[in-house]
Amino acid sequence: MPEPDEISEIIKKIKERKDHLEEVKKSYLEAQHAIPFVQQNLDLTDWQLKVYENLPPEASEIPIYGRRDELEAENQYLKGLYHVVDIPPAGLLNSTASVTTSGTSDDYSYVNRVGDLATPSALAYANTYINQYQDMQLAQDRPQQVRSLLSKINTPNIFKRFDSAYEAYQGYRGGAVSRTAAANVMRNLLWGLKGDLWTKARKWHNENMSWNTMSARLAINGGQGREHMILDAQERKHTSLLSRLADVLKDREGGSITDLNSIWTEVLDHLYTVLGLLA
Repeated sequence: MPEPDEISEIIKKIKERKDHLEEVKKSYLEAQHAIPFVQQNLDLTDWQLKVYENLPPEASEIPIYGRRDELEAENQYLKGLYHVVDIPPAGLLNSTASVTTSGTSDDYSYVNRVGDLATPSALAYANTYINQYQDMQLAQDRPQQVRSLLSKINTPNIFKRFDSAYEAYQGYRGGAVSRTAAANVMRNLLWGLKGDLWTKARKWHNENMSWNTMSARLAINGGQGREHMILDAQERKHTSLLSRLADVLKDREGGSITDLNSIWTEVLDHLYTVLGLLA
């Protein structure tokens, strides 16, 4: 379970990020193309700060593995690209939002797990920050952001699979599509993404491929940068999402693990992170 000092350190690192991004935002007033990306990172960071500053006492039962170190690495990456008055290229600006989203998605999963404790304060906490995060995704137009980034793969099937998954999720929310049917389309989207990434990374037909090899070949800065490390780490998220969708297809109930709204939120973040880190 997380110690109080660990939560304090997490809050400290999120505050460090927020202070730096606020300085960057002020210095970029004449660089209009950069401001939306800085603001997106600030929105995500503000949400993270509220999540950890307002944890209910029983959240101590939910372990946090390595989040403090991940935040330190993410902060160093952001500081390396966002220098005051030093404006990075547009492509790298987008990658910073993907880096932040990769960590924020883990924090979103953590909030859901706290909610699974099902005490009144845990439920109130989870409902507040789950709704805030989903509203933020909507305000940032994450589905359209993801669809635009699909051009990095640019196969007709990937666009069709994404549109089908988005329509199925909307149908599920409206009651016109069953939970299992929507889950199946989401799973096909994830499998299809992996297949397209494998194809893009291969140097010859039928070359054996792994997530690590794909990441090293396709990430911004190749296998030498932080982008590769974060893209490689997304394999764990990819596997987790497929497993949770399989549970939905078996009609299992398990709190946030099989909540389709939460799964779709994390699918969007996963796609946004992976695609944003591709060169």
